[in-house]
Amino acid sequence: MTAAQVPSNGRDTAALQERIVALVSHQAEQNAMSLAETLRLALQLHEQMRAPRAERPAPAVPVTESVRQDFLICLETGAKLKMLRRHLQDNLGMTPEEYRRKWQLPDDYPMTAPSYSAAKARARQATSPDRHRRGASRTARG
Repeated sequence: MTAAQVPSNGRDTAALQERIVALVSHQAEQNAMSLAETLRLALQLHEQMRAPRAERPAPAVPVTESVRQDFLICLETGAKLKMLRRHLQDNLGMTPEEYRRKWQLPDDYPMTAPSYSAAKARARQATSPDRHRRGASRTARG
């Protein structure tokens, strides 16, 4: 049974009509609208408000289980990845921001597996020219 087929009581219908009138009135005050445009807007709003609400899709795994030490699990596809950013862009056409927004994730939700990030940081530190200079000055003092 769709929302349009669900019987509603008089109070629900009146409340819906009041909301539509308020929205259309506000829009008409802000923009010059013909009578036809005003009626079209009212009908579109009525249709949208009566339509069943689309439920948010369920993630492939619970969000709390999506970050593991050696991999991340994509909430869209369930894929186990070290680098989620590339998967999002190449396979889903999403940016990390869009992904975080869709799944209501915090801004600091990782895009790389923690162990991968740590290994990259160690590699950068080991090859840093600054590290060699600091190490040399310490041995010269010591």
